[in-house]
Amino acid sequence: MVIGGFHLHSHTTGKAEDRLLKGVADYLAGTEAQYHTCHCTGIAAYEDLRKMLGEQIHYVSGGQTLTL
Repeated sequence: MVIGGFHLHSHTTGKAEDRLLKGVADYLAGTEAQYHTCHCTGIAAYEDLRKMLGEQIHYVSGGQTLTL
């Protein structure tokens, strides 16, 4: 399990670069890990990753409790 942000959100464009997002998704999909990401990934990037990774990725927010 990996918990952390991917820093994919661009404050300039408001979204992640498509090529970068696809590369990250391809890499993550090649692992057996579960990913829990947060605000610095960016909501739009998270939603795109969720479409590509399904149940392999989840969004966590401040104050949320994870049971490991």
